[in-house]
Amino acid sequence: MTLPMALFWLCSNGVTYCLAFRFLLQATGVQHSPHRLLWMAVNSSITLLILRYQIPGGFFLAVGFALLFAKLACHLSWPVLLPPLAVLFTLYSFLEGLTTLAMAWAAGFLPSPTWGTLFQCALCLLGNAALCYALRISQRFFLPGQPPSPAALLLPCAWMLLTLRGALGLDSRQFEPRLGTLALEGLLFLALATVGGVAVLFLLLRLFGRFTLLHRQLQGQQLCLEEAQAQATRYASFQHDVDNHLLVLSSLLQEKNYPTAQRYAAKLRRSSPVPQAIPATGYAALDALLREKLAQAEDWGIRHHCKLSTPPTCQLDELALCALFANLLDNAIHACQGLAPEARWLSLDSSTRGTLLFIQAANATASGAPFREGTGLQNVRRIAAQYQGSVQIEQAAGRFRVCVLLCAPPG
Repeated sequence: MTLPMALFWLCSNGVTYCLAFRFLLQATGVQHSPHRLLWMAVNSSITLLILRYQIPGGFFLAVGFALLFAKLACHLSWPVLLPPLAVLFTLYSFLEGLTTLAMAWAAGFLPSPTWGTLFQCALCLLGNAALCYALRISQRFFLPGQPPSPAALLLPCAWMLLTLRGALGLDSRQFEPRLGTLALEGLLFLALATVGGVAVLFLLLRLFGRFTLLHRQLQGQQLCLEEAQAQATRYASFQHDVDNHLLVLSSLLQEKNYPTAQRYAAKLRRSSPVPQAIPATGYAALDALLREKLAQAEDWGIRHHCKLSTPPTCQLDELALCALFANLLDNAIHACQGLAPEARWLSLDSSTRGTLLFIQAANATASGAPFREGTGLQNVRRIAAQYQGSVQIEQAAGRFRVCVLLCAPPG
């Protein structure tokens, strides 16, 4: 292989590795990683070794490195890592198989090796574009967090990958002469089978995404039920004691001991488990989450204001909304905990215009405190990106504010 071709293949594979790295981060919910250059450097070195020494089975060497790198660099569990990696390498194998079949078909028509090299370069560029599009579609079916059943996607991907690579002999030194002996009908049959495999993979991805979403929604409903049961228990406990409290107040008033009665009533009001009214959002799990988070704020002595509305005719994922508001409120409560009790406050407002949902969260913060964007705000940015939205963050004069814009899909 000439030096220009080696450089071309190195650059082409570099683009592939960059696409793979971005897909891995998006599918697992990791927003940023400082190890992109290390990923590119090691994979490029592996590519050079394979090209220089024609190492058979180099694909599985790349798979092993990707598994090790993703585990050590992303700090995620295997159930979270394996499904997107399985999809990534299966799509790459399908693309490699189609490219190989196209080269085997064109070998009998190209007039010279130069034309063969140009055709191979064109296929490589087209393949990278196809891989970018396929990974972009695949990423939509992955939700952040651990999927309920990783094997439901992992096992079919492993079977398709091994079957394809074994049938075409992609990891053998003899795969080019072997494919060269096939007639046009054989190449066409293998190409159609490969395209059919891609269709089956996307069907599995769609089913996997729906199953994961339904499982998350069920978890949200269970959380709502548990919160409602806990709230009912608190109300029952308070109701059990309220008669005795009223008896004490009645006695104090009859004795005209008004200062003591006033102090007792104020203390009783502070100890009441009855939270402030929370506007109904139309999402049961989100309402339960808001009640729980604002109850936590009250436990920390944080004054709060909450005024929410959601688009009535649009479809917003309840899981994404819960994650968004939970991160906003957790950040606000955490920021207020280090302040003096009288300085603690937070507010949460949302308004709608058509299919646009505008959310504003503000809270008190220490003056001059350095700002560092943590995991919570990164999750907020990821959710906003899913709805073609934006996030703006401001911090000034002891006030921290996050503004989120979401474009909800029509109902």
